[in-house]
Amino acid sequence: MQHHPSSPTHLLPVLESTTRKFIEDTRFQQDLRYLKLWAQYARLVERSDDVWSFLNSREVGTGHALFYEEWALAAESKGKVSNADEIYRIGVNRKAQPLKRLQTSYQGFKNRAAGIEEEVSERSNPPSRTALASRLPGGQSAPSTGLQQSSGPKTLLGQPLNGAKLDVFSDAGTRGGLDQREGEWEDMGTREGNRKENFMEAMPWKGEVMKQDKTKVTPRAPKMSVFSDAVS
Repeated sequence: MQHHPSSPTHLLPVLESTTRKFIEDTRFQQDLRYLKLWAQYARLVERSDDVWSFLNSREVGTGHALFYEEWALAAESKGKVSNADEIYRIGVNRKAQPLKRLQTSYQGFKNRAAGIEEEVSERSNPPSRTALASRLPGGQSAPSTGLQQSSGPKTLLGQPLNGAKLDVFSDAGTRGGLDQREGEWEDMGTREGNRKENFMEAMPWKGEVMKQDKTKVTPRAPKMSVFSDAVS
């Protein structure tokens, strides 16, 4: 791999063929070198969540801390905060090695989540200011209406306004918990094969003809009369 061009265009096909070549070989199931190839591949594809769900179902690399760090980072980058938290907890419960490093990574994630939570809270709860219109003559304040400002979201991993857990987007493949391995994936597929059917590659416009609706006829504009002075 070190002698191969680093461009994603050239690297992706090599990673696809290499990772799939050894997927049935149990000797590489917990091989860290093999897991690193999958991690490199996951960073180059759009649906990285599918890659990690596939590896989890096949129990490829699940004994390494790197597996959960990469999977959680992929979820976090897409805003799936609760999923990322669950992935870290799964790795810690499985005692993935090195466990201390995984726990450090998990703490770093929680610190980032807390920072985002504080930022969201500040935006949702600006400092309250007494409006000038609420002041009565003589400096007296207007009577309270009994209405209270919303407290805003409380936490990304805890309780929002309505007291229920924050509903973070989750793919259908994660229903029932990320730790479930039932229904092992037979094949991961390729990047091209997993693209949406209606996706069209960019093509040059040269030689292309734009289709026109021939049922609609645009009426001709009336001729413009030109003013002319009378001959004197």
